[in-house]
Amino acid sequence: MKVQSLKSSTAQKLRGNGLIHYRLIVHNKKLYLVLQKNDDGGHFSNEIVSYERIFECVEGLEEPVSSRVFRSAFDSKSTNNAGFLLAVLRHESLLKTGDDGKHYIQPNWYKWEKTTLALKPEEVDLPYEFTDWSANNAKAK
Repeated sequence: MKVQSLKSSTAQKLRGNGLIHYRLIVHNKKLYLVLQKNDDGGHFSNEIVSYERIFECVEGLEEPVSSRVFRSAFDSKSTNNAGFLLAVLRHESLLKTGDDGKHYIQPNWYKWEKTTLALKPEEVDLPYEFTDWSANNAKAK
């Protein structure tokens, strides 16, 4: 499946030594994230998730936040999705781990979205297919 990729990167897992590989893509001027690979075991879904759905998970929440809050961003019920997403958001500086080991929302989400969408897209082939992803995963819940 061809997509317009803005960025491909890796994030350190919350626990363990492995890395989470992810990609940020743009479709119809909207931002999406897809988890692509886990270096150190643990199942996850590779569905495309809209930034809107991710942001809605933290909008208006009191801090600190746990990975649990990100479960609703995914249609799949894979248990590692939320924790892997939290690791990616921490890597992107949208969340910060405090001295107490808890995760805190950073104030730069809108600026991050705007800056990320301004990146030059590159057409890439994802090694898997998505069933009607723009209809199922692009809508905010």
